[in-house]
Amino acid sequence: MNASPPAAAWSLAAERASCTAGGASSVIDLAAPQSGLAVVRPGAAEPDRLLGVELDPACACADAWCRGSDVTAVYETRDGGRLRATAMWRAQPAWLDTAVGAWCREVVVSAQTALLESMPQISVSADVAGDSVVPVAYRAGRLEFSLARDQEPHGFLVSGPGDLAVVFLVHPDDARGATARVDAGRVRIAARLFPTAVEKGVLLRSRVIAAIGTARDATSPGSWLPTLATAFAASPPVLTT
Repeated sequence: MNASPPAAAWSLAAERASCTAGGASSVIDLAAPQSGLAVVRPGAAEPDRLLGVELDPACACADAWCRGSDVTAVYETRDGGRLRATAMWRAQPAWLDTAVGAWCREVVVSAQTALLESMPQISVSADVAGDSVVPVAYRAGRLEFSLARDQEPHGFLVSGPGDLAVVFLVHPDDARGATARVDAGRVRIAARLFPTAVEKGVLLRSRVIAAIGTARDATSPGSWLPTLATAFAASPPVLTT
C-alpha cells in the first residue's frame, strides 16, 4: 500500500504562491522571482525579501506548480533557447530538522541551454531589515564567524531588529562569493551563481538557504545557526527539480 502524499505546504493562485509552514508566512510572486519571498518579522517596518532569484530580463515564467513542501517555477528566455532556469523554493527540505528552532526556506536553482554554450546571469538575493551584518564561511563543513583576510564569504548573518537574526547561506559546494551592502537600516545581499558557461546537455544547479532565529547566542556551539548550517552543508544534492 502506497503512503499518502504529504500535505501541500504551498498554495498557488495564478502566479502567486504562499506558505505558512514552519511559523512565519511567506509569499512570492513567481512572475517577479527577483522580489523573493516576502516575510514579515515582528518589529520590522516592511517585509524582508528572501531568496530572490534574479534572472536575465528576457526570461519569463513558463510554468509553475506545487508538490508537497516545494513550489517550482520554470523560466525561459523569449528567444526560445538561450536559457531555461528552474527555481524550486522548499519549505521543508528533507535535511532540515524541524526541532532546530528556526524558520528556514531553501531555493534550488538550475540552469540549462539549448545553445552549444550560454553564460547565465543568475544570482540569489535578500533585502532585510538589520542593525549589523557579519560575513560567514564554511571550513571543514562548519560555519565560521571570523574569516581570514583572503577568505570569501559563503553568506551573511544579519542581526536585528529586536532579538531576531537572519542568515543567508550558499551551499559550500556551490559558493562563488557573496556581497552585502548596508543602507538606511536595510541589508542587501547578493550571491552570483554559475560563473562559468553552461554547455548544451549540461545541467548546472546551486542551493541557497535563508533562516530566521533568535539573535542571542546564535553563534554559540549547539545553537540553531551552527546546527542548521552543518546540516545544510552535509545535505546531498537534489536529484531533480
